[in-house]
Amino acid sequence: MIIKIASTSIPSGYEESEEAMKKKRSEIMSRPTWGKIDAVKSGKVYMLSSDIYTSPRAVVGIAYMAKWLHPELFQDVDPEAINKEFLEKFHGLELKGVWAYP
Repeated sequence: MIIKIASTSIPSGYEESEEAMKKKRSEIMSRPTWGKIDAVKSGKVYMLSSDIYTSPRAVVGIAYMAKWLHPELFQDVDPEAINKEFLEKFHGLELKGVWAYP
């Protein structure tokens, strides 16, 4: 599995669409020698916004990573719902934007 953190060079977060993350993931997966990597072969290349990777919102990023790494153990975990609750409760915002891909 490969998890690429979307920092300032890859637009992600509240006001963004998934296009930049989708493009970067595609670039990673199409690198010539990377086609030999099991994670690339199996499509297990994920993008995660740095906004939920470090900060008080890291709990959201951890939920995404837990779900990706151990889906069988975290079947009942919904990272998007956790993010929605966090945004509404602590920021007074609705859930929108892109925080993880795919």
